[in-house]
Amino acid sequence: QGGRGGVGQQSRGDLGSGEGGDHLVGLSKAARAELGVDDRFTALLGAAKEAMVNAAKHSGCESIDTYAEVDDGSVSVFVRDRGVGFDLDGVPSDRQGLAKSIRSRMERRGGSVAVRTAPGRGTEVRLSMARLAEGDETVAPETAEESA
Repeated sequence: QGGRGGVGQQSRGDLGSGEGGDHLVGLSKAARAELGVDDRFTALLGAAKEAMVNAAKHSGCESIDTYAEVDDGSVSVFVRDRGVGFDLDGVPSDRQGLAKSIRSRMERRGGSVAVRTAPGRGTEVRLSMARLAEGDETVAPETAEESA
């Protein structure tokens, strides 16, 4: 049985201007397949970036906790702040960061998003994506509009 691995980080500030999957560009198609990485993970990384940007902009915190967990079947990324939090049901429809840049991006690729938040209690965004099993087909690449 494969093990679990995780990486934690605290950050605030420049989150980079590139797409969420830029660091994967140097991997060959064979290397990506061997690692079980496809365009779903570009969506996962883009959604994680958006969650970090949202936390940096809106939480009022000096630091944001990020954690990635990988196991045999999935990859999960957690973005947490201990900031002001918000009422999830009270988000105005013109605020599309969570709905479009995070939730829709993940769901189009078969991933999931869970958000825990409340006013004064901070926010945690959990992003999960299944890994490819041997013999699985890769998912069509994100379009430029989807990765924006």
